[in-house]
Amino acid sequence: MFIEKRLIVPLSLLLLIVGFVALLAVVGMTVRLGDRANEHFDEVISTRDVRVSAVEIRSAVQSAESSQRGLLLTGNEIYLSPYDAAKATANRQLDNLKRILGGDAQFKAVLQRLTVSLQEKFQEMDRTIALKGEREDIEALAIINTNRGKALMDEVNLFVSGIVRSTDNRLTLGVAEQRANATNLRWASVAAAVLIILVVSAVAATLLTYTRELTQAQAKVTALNLSLEERVRARTAALARANAEIKQFAHLLSHDMRAPLISILGFTSELEEGVQGLQKFVDGSGLAPEDPNYQKAKLTASHDMPEAVGYIRRSAAKLDNLLGAVLKISREGGRVLNAEVIDLRELVSFECCGHSTSAIRGRRRNRGRPRCFCHHVGQAFAGSGDR
Repeated sequence: MFIEKRLIVPLSLLLLIVGFVALLAVVGMTVRLGDRANEHFDEVISTRDVRVSAVEIRSAVQSAESSQRGLLLTGNEIYLSPYDAAKATANRQLDNLKRILGGDAQFKAVLQRLTVSLQEKFQEMDRTIALKGEREDIEALAIINTNRGKALMDEVNLFVSGIVRSTDNRLTLGVAEQRANATNLRWASVAAAVLIILVVSAVAATLLTYTRELTQAQAKVTALNLSLEERVRARTAALARANAEIKQFAHLLSHDMRAPLISILGFTSELEEGVQGLQKFVDGSGLAPEDPNYQKAKLTASHDMPEAVGYIRRSAAKLDNLLGAVLKISREGGRVLNAEVIDLRELVSFECCGHSTSAIRGRRRNRGRPRCFCHHVGQAFAGSGDR
C-alpha cells in the first residue's frame, strides 16, 4: 500500500484526534458518573436519616404507650421513667423529619398529618396519666376504652411505615441507577479502550508502512547512486580515452602538417629570389618602356609575383600559428590547473576606463566631471563575485 507523504501528517493527526475525543468522552463520563455517585451518596445518607427518624418516632411512641399502660394497670409510677425521654425523642425526630423532608412536596401532607397525630396521641396519654395521678382511674379507663389512642397509634404506624417504604423504594431505585451507571461506564470504557487501541494500531501501521516505503525509496536511491557512480566512472574513462586520442591526433596533426609548411616556406624563399632575378632581367633586357611585353613583364615581376609571394607567406604564417595553438592545446591537457583569485572590479574598471579615455576626452565638459560607466560595472562585479 502506497501512502503519499502529504497524507501522513493529516491522517495521523485525524486518528490521534479520534483517540483523544474517545479518551475525553470516557473521562467526561467518569466525572459525570462520579458526580452522580456523590449525589446518590448524599441521597442515601439523607434517606437513611429519614428512615432512622421514622423508626425512632415509632419506637418512641410505643415506649411512651407502654409506660402509660404500665402506670394505668399497676399504678406504679416507676413505669413513667422512660415516658418523658420517649416523648422528647419523638418530638426531636419529628423535627428532624421536617428539616429533611420539608422541601419535598410528596411528604408535605404526610408530615402535617403525622404531626397532628403525634400531638393528639401524646395529649391523650398525658391526660390519662394525669387522671391516674389524681386517682380517677374510671375516667382514665373511659378515655382508653374510646379506642382513640389505638386509632392515633395505628395512624402514626401507617404514616411511619409509608415513609419507611418510600425511603426503601428510593434506596432501591438509587442502587439500580448506580448499577446501570456502573454498567454503562464499564461498556463505555471498553468501547473507548477498543477505539484507542484501533487508533494506536492504525497510527502505528501508517508509520510503519511509511517508514518501510521510505526505506525502500532510500534503497532505490542508493542503488541509483551506485549505478550513477559506475556510469560516471565509465564515461569519465571513455572521455579520458577520447581526450587522449584527440591529444595524440592533434600532436600528430601539428607535426605532420608542419613539415609541408616548412617546405612551402622554403620554396617561397626560393620563389622570392627568383622574382628578384626576374626583376633584374626585365630591367636589363633593353626593351623600350613603351613595349607592351615589357610593361606586362615589368608589372608581373614588380607587383603581381611579390604580392602572391607575400600572400603565401602570410597564409603560411597564419597556418603556422594555428598549428602552434593546436599543439599547445594538446599539451595543456596534461597540465595541472591552479585556481587563482582575480579582482574583477579592478580588472574591469581598468580595461573599461582605459578604452573609454579617448571618448571621455572628446566630450564637452559642461556638466562637471564625467563618471565612467565601468565604475558601476566594477561595483556590480565586486558585489556578486569572489565572496
